[in-house]
Amino acid sequence: MDEAVPSPPGIHPTHEDQTWRTELRRWLAPAAFPCTSEDATACLLRAHAPSGLVWRVGLVPAQMRFASLDLLIAGIDAHSPRQRPSSAMSDLDVKNAHDIALQQIIDDLTRDHLGQEHERVVLELAEKIAEHQLAPKPRPWLDAVADSVISGNAYVVTQTTAEICDVPPPSSRHPGKSIL
Repeated sequence: MDEAVPSPPGIHPTHEDQTWRTELRRWLAPAAFPCTSEDATACLLRAHAPSGLVWRVGLVPAQMRFASLDLLIAGIDAHSPRQRPSSAMSDLDVKNAHDIALQQIIDDLTRDHLGQEHERVVLELAEKIAEHQLAPKPRPWLDAVADSVISGNAYVVTQTTAEICDVPPPSSRHPGKSIL
């Protein structure tokens, strides 16, 4: 018997939600991960998966990277119109969903922007945050994160994101900074 895919905190899936989650587990093998949502969509298309699954994965920005199927499902939940923060979600659940999305943006930039120009990384970080409809960040925060990205050391948003997300290992020992 298939295991049910766990729901993110504060999300209580309907029978329909649980069905697509189980189906997605059947169509995407663990060997497909880590991958971007674009890669996951390509795998589903090659396997002739149901169009509803392809549509759900398509809700997630194409270049978001996921370490596992559970993280992809959390990404789908976070980008699904009916799963946007609601009164059913606690403030902590809303904050965690926000922080996870932010951490995934930083992780992706860290993988691809080692040694790049600071201002370019700041601009791309701000653009990605806007694309994901997250609140804009102040310039000192963007500068600190860009410095970490350029040095190959992913900025960790919170302890929760460090535990849940696929944070790239640091390229060197780098003293941490707290940005308030």
